[in-house]
Amino acid sequence: MTSPKAASSSAKNKPPTHSSPTPVGLFHARAIAAIIPASINPRRKMMNIKTTLLACALAIAAPIAPALAEDTPNYIEDMKRWQPKAEAGDAEAQFQLGQMYALGHGFKQNFNSALEWYEKAAAQGNAKARTALGLLYYYGVGVEENTEKASEWFEKAAAQDEPNAQRYLGIIAYKEKDYSQAKQWWEQAAAKGYAPAMANIGGLYEEGKGVTQNFTEAKHWYEKGVKQDRYAAMPMNRLAQLYLEGKGVTEDEKQAVDWLEKSCALDSLGSGIACYGIGHAYWKGELGLPKDAQKAFEYAMKAAMSGEMSGGLILYEINISELKLSDADREYAIEFADNFRNKQYWKPRILTQILKSLQG
Repeated sequence: MTSPKAASSSAKNKPPTHSSPTPVGLFHARAIAAIIPASINPRRKMMNIKTTLLACALAIAAPIAPALAEDTPNYIEDMKRWQPKAEAGDAEAQFQLGQMYALGHGFKQNFNSALEWYEKAAAQGNAKARTALGLLYYYGVGVEENTEKASEWFEKAAAQDEPNAQRYLGIIAYKEKDYSQAKQWWEQAAAKGYAPAMANIGGLYEEGKGVTQNFTEAKHWYEKGVKQDRYAAMPMNRLAQLYLEGKGVTEDEKQAVDWLEKSCALDSLGSGIACYGIGHAYWKGELGLPKDAQKAFEYAMKAAMSGEMSGGLILYEINISELKLSDADREYAIEFADNFRNKQYWKPRILTQILKSLQG
């Protein structure tokens, strides 16, 4: 397969946006504006940072910091199966052990240990481990953030037809405004049935970047992505956006909410922004939904759990007393909020969602 030109040639070590792996894969700014009224649009003067971060903390029921994983029988059996093989040099076992550390399955979540096992597997040519290393460098978890090194690992994995790596090379190219190259990478990933890449391609047609703007073609790609068995949340989000804005379809809030509900329920890559959209609609009584602070909180919590920081935006106006928190929970939330601000705890959450997609 002929690969697009190397994505790392002009890559800069700049951080990704906090709420989305790519501006094409999920709602972009215009879609967010369609859900968030001016009263709490991120562009307005922000409220006290601690209040906002406290709301983010309240949206998360458990700490994001490494915590003891659920030692279910399955995880224990996985440990027994993979660890001896990994220590004996089996590349797939080394990758799987790295995943267990990264996802907190059977171990405390530990990205440094995950890095060590990913490196061992990657040195033996394991494509998924190479992709995982690229992701760690891209998000700066367990290592210093470095887009150039991320690109190098993604390129190695992409040469082995790993769709996640191909998609991220497309993301890097997109951020560099090389839309033609981005499209080539995403087409390679989409050819393997990878729904997020289909959403990315549809986004190019919706936005008219590198291609002639064509809402019908965009809808075609989104619908194709929705039909995939896995990771359909992103194309669902984009379909919701079309119906919210009436792009190539009749504007229909109910259809939009239906797609957002389906996306949120998947609890997979891309679900967080959908949960946020629904939560905000419940908080403000928009999109045909009634005002309901409790439901708004529940959806915002789901959003924050997936790494979607915007979940906090709809919580800082909620009267905390309505949430019936215990004193201990309130004290914990304040402490956690400080850590959330200082340590960027959102990154492990969103990275965990992405690493899950490597499980096959």
